[in-house]
Order: sequence, then structure tokens, then C-alpha cells
Amino acid sequence: MRMKRLVAPAAAWIALCAVTGAGHAHITAEGLFLRVDGSLVVRVVGNTVTGSLAMPDNLSTDDLDVTFLDENGAEFVAPDPATLQWSINAVIASVAQTGPWSLQLTGQNVGTTNLAIKILFVDHVDYTSPSIPVRVVGASDVPVTVLAPGLVAWPNPCVDHLRYALTGPAAQSAGGSDEVRLLDTAGRLIWAAPVAGSDGTVPMAGLPLGSYWLEWHSPGTASVTTRVIHVR
Repeated sequence: MRMKRLVAPAAAWIALCAVTGAGHAHITAEGLFLRVDGSLVVRVVGNTVTGSLAMPDNLSTDDLDVTFLDENGAEFVAPDPATLQWSINAVIASVAQTGPWSLQLTGQNVGTTNLAIKILFVDHVDYTSPSIPVRVVGASDVPVTVLAPGLVAWPNPCVDHLRYALTGPAAQSAGGSDEVRLLDTAGRLIWAAPVAGSDGTVPMAGLPLGSYWLEWHSPGTASVTTRVIHVR
């Protein structure tokens, strides 16, 4: 698992609770962070969820690294023998564990569902997150013309980086002189890069917060755009 931040020693957040006179170790968590390559994607504090997860049908997210928050807002990674668990509607999206505290979602069918992340400590669940929105999109969810491909972008809103993918039959022929562009709402070019394959990443760190247009430009066809939002 790729952890990009220093976190507090997990042992500091293990408490003892008395149940019918017996001491039982448990982990106290008040929230969590989900990160992709160090970039914050979802923040959960108490019952408040900021951010969501989105992916195209039949494509997977990058690894999502999970850290938890104690009552003071400090991050920690739950220690052994704690393990990661989750619940989700697997008809819409499946979950694969890619590390002790990381997971990956794969779109199965277009639709929406919710992800709940849990800490299982020995024989009991110590923490269950509130519902994290998950959306799986397909070609019908984005503007598609006969000549132009569809374009999806996620996570949206985004923080430090934005992933994109070309959908539909045109994804098989992406490349050549195609270009991906990021425009502000006035149509000014902010960033551009030649297309390498049918998906890629746009660096968003350092850009002003707000709305942008992501454009897939292919000479000889109509450009395809989708609105994206940059947040802190």
C-alpha cells in the first residue's frame, strides 16, 4: 500500500471498554480519508461525507488508501489484528482489497450505490462509515455524437488530479493527433496534452478552485466536453 502521509501510531487510538465486567480492546474512529496517490478524494468526519467516487462501467479506480481519524482529527492506520471490511451493492460496483488498508472499485453496471467502510477488530465491527456515494457511468451518461467519442472524468469534484476516459467505440482508435484540454469557464486554455491511449490524468494541484471544462479534441470531428469541479 502506498501511504503518502505520516500517521500517528495506531496503538495510541486503541481503547478498552468494559462489557459485562470484561475488558475488550476496540478501536475508536471518528472518520476517515480516502486518497489516491496521496491526493484526498473523500473526507468523512462524523456523519458528514465530502466527495464521492465515480468510474466508467467496466473500468477500475486507482488504489484507494484508507486512513482513519481519531476524536482530535489525527490520522491513524488501524493495527493488527484489525482488518478492512466494506459493504456495497456489487451489482453496481465491486470492491477488491489491494493492500491491508487499500481497496479498488470496479464499475459493473451503470447506476448509483453507496460504499460503507468498516474496521473489523477480532470478532466485532468497531467502526462503520456513513454512506459514501458511488456512481458508475456509461456512454449514455456523457455527450456522444456519431463522430465524436464520449468523455467521462473522475473523481468529480477533484482535488489534486483528475482522471479521464474515452468511452464508446472511438476509444479503440484514440491517439494520433488527438488532444485533451482543460479550459476555464471563459474558454481560455489552461492545460493541454496529446492523447496517449484512451485514458489519462490531468494535474489540478495549484489551479484556482471552481469549474472547468475538460475537452477531448480530435481533428475532423466535433470536440467532446464535460464539466469538472476543482475543490480543496
